[in-house]
Amino acid sequence: MITDLIRLDGRTLVVTGAGGAIGSTVAVTLAEAGAAIVLVERDPERLDAVAARLPGLDRDHLAIVADSCDEQDFRRVTQ
Repeated sequence: MITDLIRLDGRTLVVTGAGGAIGSTVAVTLAEAGAAIVLVERDPERLDAVAARLPGLDRDHLAIVADSCDEQDFRRVTQ
């Protein structure tokens, strides 16, 4: 597994489209590797579903309802 090859402890990573199949898999894998994850997704229900799957609840994961293609939302996420 990738988590055997790379550790991301102490890092914070942003995953956009986190509620989709690829985004959720990426988010969970990165969290398994030790990263704190910022989930960005337009659909609050999908966002909650993937947030519940993240391992490492002792880390500061963050879930934000936003559209990364919308300039105002993008600015809000990156502040």
